[in-house]
Amino acid sequence: EEEIKEISKLKSKLSTAEEMFETTTSNLKAKISSLQTTLTTTSTNFDSRTSEILDLKSQLASLQTSHSALESHKRSTSIELSTLKSSLAESAQLKSVDIEALKYEMEKERGRHKVEIEELEKEKLKEAEE
Repeated sequence: EEEIKEISKLKSKLSTAEEMFETTTSNLKAKISSLQTTLTTTSTNFDSRTSEILDLKSQLASLQTSHSALESHKRSTSIELSTLKSSLAESAQLKSVDIEALKYEMEKERGRHKVEIEELEKEKLKEAEE
């Protein structure tokens, strides 16, 4: 009879151990499932972020290329502007010289006309006296 009580106790302990094992196994399966879901979500988010980073890097490279092109254009425009300013200044000087030359020529012509008019007046006086 003692053995039957002992066997009964052992069966009870075994039954309790099996229930604990089933509960623990069920809890572990639930945790594993939850971790797999978390891992999948994290992996998806990581892939998405990686894609965004690559896209941003591409945009940055494009902006850097555009910036370099603009800087180059700015330099060439600055050089062209400087050349144009020099040309305009040179042209203004030449026009100034041309204007001065024209003024000089006009003064010479006035002087010549004045002399011709005086000579004509003298001739008319001589004719009138005669």
